[in-house]
Amino acid sequence: MVIDSSVPPASIPFCQICASHATYDHQANSFTELFWCRCPRCGDYLADNSVITALNTEKDPLGKHGSRARANLSALIRSLQFQKPKGPWLKLNFFSLESGDELRNRFDSIRTPRFHEMADKLLLAFEDETKHAGDEVVLDRRLPEWEAKAWALNEKELHEILSYLKAAERIQLMNVEAPTKNIIHAKILPIGWRHLEDLAKQRPESEQGFVAMPFSDEFKLLFENGINPAIWHAGYKPLHIGRQDDLGRIDAQIEVEIKRSKFVVADLTHENSGAVYEAGYARGYGIPTILTRQKSELDDRSKNHFDIRQIRTLAWEDIHDLADFVEKLSYRIQLNCGQGPVKIPEEERAKLAEKYPGLFRTASDLDELL
Repeated sequence: MVIDSSVPPASIPFCQICASHATYDHQANSFTELFWCRCPRCGDYLADNSVITALNTEKDPLGKHGSRARANLSALIRSLQFQKPKGPWLKLNFFSLESGDELRNRFDSIRTPRFHEMADKLLLAFEDETKHAGDEVVLDRRLPEWEAKAWALNEKELHEILSYLKAAERIQLMNVEAPTKNIIHAKILPIGWRHLEDLAKQRPESEQGFVAMPFSDEFKLLFENGINPAIWHAGYKPLHIGRQDDLGRIDAQIEVEIKRSKFVVADLTHENSGAVYEAGYARGYGIPTILTRQKSELDDRSKNHFDIRQIRTLAWEDIHDLADFVEKLSYRIQLNCGQGPVKIPEEERAKLAEKYPGLFRTASDLDELL
């Protein structure tokens, strides 16, 4: 089914990505047609007509509904939302696709996590929704959402992951009586909490801070005079890998380096799709992620296409005057990850102190600074 402006929103009952029952709204402007989708599996997203059309070509660019490629794309969209939006929805019209072939080229290379990685992702998702030890998470009413959070192909694979976590004594599954049927609840067990601690300790000695941002001349000053000195001052080595801004085709080296990093700094100025992807990828693995963005965009509601204001984001204003930004980013890193092990050579320290005198204030000034 190819959607066009003559189709009323109420007659589009399925998510065009995962085929779950979904609700759509439609708006046309002089450039394209936009479709807002609220999907129980993918989440809330905005797609332009090129996406909808490409998903419905005869070539089936991502395979038929139920394919692994579609399941991976659904999981990716869910992971990029950080948390359930309360306002503007995740914007997917930066796909700007013109053909099914382009859709396939962009997204069919998304790596499918190994089974144990799916189990870890699901356990981390349970942790996110657990308010305290002993708290229970309701599963039945949100199974499609849990499928996406676990990167599972379908409900059957989700149940296999749940069975594995139960057999490993990381979770307990319980049937809770309800008026119409029993509802399955899950609770993290002590062995599960210990495994979560082990996951958090996988990068304890990392000296590396990964930088996710556009690789262009426009942002060269931001990296060299802003993010780079901030990471060094915090006691870590910055790593920024150049790559084309092509969501879904995350380079294998980038994937490996994100996992090796103590944290990720992601600048979302201009809604750069590569930076958004890498930030979502890092958060999916529980890696501390610090978001930054140009202040003019952060203040402009129309440019916040997912609920960025619900996520603490550090603003920079003038790319030629980043002293205040460097200070705040350095201390934000230290507050999240502690002072890193990398010692700045005295000569470099002197240069930093001269250029950014506020960097070497005492820790007692942190509350005032942040």
